[in-house]
Amino acid sequence: MAAALEVKGLKKSFGDVTVLRGVDFTLAKGEGAVLLGANGCGKSTMLRCLNRLTSFESGTVRVHGTDVSTLAGAKLKIVRRELGYVFQQFNLIGNVSVFQNVLFGALGHPGGGLINSLSAFAPQAERDRAMHCLERVGLADKAPFRAHALSGGQQQRVAIARMLMQSPTIVIADEPIASLDPKAGREVLELLFRIVSEERLTVLCTLHQLDLAREFGPRIIGMKDGRVVIDAATDSIHISELEGLYRADGATSAASASRHAAE
Repeated sequence: MAAALEVKGLKKSFGDVTVLRGVDFTLAKGEGAVLLGANGCGKSTMLRCLNRLTSFESGTVRVHGTDVSTLAGAKLKIVRRELGYVFQQFNLIGNVSVFQNVLFGALGHPGGGLINSLSAFAPQAERDRAMHCLERVGLADKAPFRAHALSGGQQQRVAIARMLMQSPTIVIADEPIASLDPKAGREVLELLFRIVSEERLTVLCTLHQLDLAREFGPRIIGMKDGRVVIDAATDSIHISELEGLYRADGATSAASASRHAAE
């Protein structure tokens, strides 16, 4: 199966602090994985490197075969459209409508721009698509509401609709439920993974909840100290290996160590 996202030897430092120490993994088209690791292990930095929101010193990131490290200007913008991000913070504009927030997802479309993404000037096709995206997340009835009037779970659903409006092929969800209560968080995860499955999108989702990671992620990529130390099908990983990602001593299980040595 063709690769949607390839990361090889990715290294990144901030001054004297090395954050990424040669990260390697590949996601096939339509594949889903959960990314785990303690705070400070380099997860968020790595995610921001994928579309060059953060630069990196060495290594390669390929999106559908295109090396992003060699791109700039319009060519980089084209590749960035392929990656749709959902963040812990919803990053909505609170005092404008839900519908307008979703329309902003079309800013990067060919022929787009700020004017054509405003509800008063947006082409009918874009307006129809924005409503379709809201229907996908169950919030079509909230289209005229201001975003700040919605609950946290609803705002994250709007953020997912805005991401869908972008028409990405790869979804990067960086702790999308960290700001939500357990019930709302589960509902958002169920929605996100259902949509990416139905749309056959590739998804990489960072979580801290091991039970949810094992439930929703068919594959788990575990990072520690700037490296990938676990990369396997979820049902082949013992819970002690996942817990090891959060231990200060850096220990992982013998099973994990032997598997990576074999690979």
